[in-house]
Amino acid sequence: MKSLHLILFAGLALPVAACGKAQPANEAQANETPMTTAQTANAQVTEAEPGLFAMATLSADSATALAKANTPGRIVKGELENEDGALIYSFDIAVEGQEGVTEVHVDAKTGAIIKVEHEEGEEGEEAGETGG
Repeated sequence: MKSLHLILFAGLALPVAACGKAQPANEAQANETPMTTAQTANAQVTEAEPGLFAMATLSADSATALAKANTPGRIVKGELENEDGALIYSFDIAVEGQEGVTEVHVDAKTGAIIKVEHEEGEEGEEAGETGG
C-alpha cells in the first residue's frame, strides 16, 4: 500500500513541477500599463502612451484652460503626448466661423503655449503657424 501512495504522489508531483511558474500568454501585455483618459470641465484628454500623465507637471484641467484662453472654441480632441522629446498637451479646437481646427500645443511641464497651427478641412492643410 505504501508503494501505491508513493507512485501516486510521484505521478502528481511531476506534472506540478513541470508547470513551474504560470506565465501569461503575452508577458508584454501583462506588464503593460493601460492608457488613461482625464475628463476635464471642457474636454476629454487621453495619453498617447501609458504613464505620461504621471510625468506631466501641469494638470489636464490647467492645460485645457490655457489652450482655450489662447484659442477660444470647442475642443474636439485633447491628447498628452511625447513629441520630439517634449511632453505636450495637444488640443484640436474648432473655432466658430473657421473651417478645420486650430491645433494648440501646451508644454506639460511649464504651461507655455509652444505651437498654434490652423489646419484647414479634412486634409489638414497648414494655413498658418505661430509659436516656437
